[in-house]
Amino acid sequence: MPNHIHLLLSLKGDGNISKIMHDFKSHTAQEINKLLKRGGAFWQEGFYDHIIRDETDFQKRIDYVHKNPLTVGLVKDLSDSPFSSFRNYCLGDDSIIQIDKLVW
Repeated sequence: MPNHIHLLLSLKGDGNISKIMHDFKSHTAQEINKLLKRGGAFWQEGFYDHIIRDETDFQKRIDYVHKNPLTVGLVKDLSDSPFSSFRNYCLGDDSIIQIDKLVW
C-alpha cells in the first residue's frame, strides 16, 4: 500500500504493542528517509490495533489485508501485488518477502 501498512503480529510474553510500533516506525522512518535522501516525519501519528482471538477472526483479517490492494484499485488481480502476503499464503511464493505463518 502506498500510504499505509498492515501488520499481523504475534506478541510473546509481556510484549508491549505501543513500544513495538514506536520502535518499528522510528527505525523504518530513519531508513526510508535515508534511502529517499530526505528528513522529517514519515509515518502518521498513532496506529490501530485489534486482538485476534480465534482462527475465524485471523482468517477475516488476513483476507482483508490480502484484498486491500485490489479493493483500492492498485491491482487488477491479487497475484499482481508483489509485496502482499497473498503471494506467500495463497501462491506459496517466498521469493520477495518471507513471513512467519501463524499456525492454529
